[in-house]
Amino acid sequence: MREKLLLENGKRSLQTALDQTLAETSRLSRRLIESENALTAARARLERMDISLAAAENERATLAAARDEADERHRSEAYALNLQLEALRSRAATAEELLSQVRQTVVTHTEEVRVLERKVVEATISVEVWSVGKRSLNVPAPRSGFASRAEVHG
Repeated sequence: MREKLLLENGKRSLQTALDQTLAETSRLSRRLIESENALTAARARLERMDISLAAAENERATLAAARDEADERHRSEAYALNLQLEALRSRAATAEELLSQVRQTVVTHTEEVRVLERKVVEATISVEVWSVGKRSLNVPAPRSGFASRAEVHG
């Protein structure tokens, strides 16, 4: 009997160990399946992230090319505008110079007109004095520079 009891104890002990082993195996199997599922999900996320990264890199490259093109266009426009500005400055300087010359010419002509007006007044006075004098004395009129030119050209 004792042998039987020992056998039964051993059997129960083995059954308990087997049950524990089966439970542990089952638990490890579930964990393995969960780990494999997590790994599959992580790989899928990684693949989506790789796709997103590639799309972002393509977009960045497109934007960088557009920026470079815009920068070049801006540089070209700035260069063209600077050329136009320099041309306008040159024209403005030329216009200022011409205006200065015209002002000087106007001043010179104005002075010449004043001199001529003075000569006309002097000649008119001389003619009037001569007319008065001729009437009273019967004397020929003095010949001023302007009066003699007027007679020659008149």
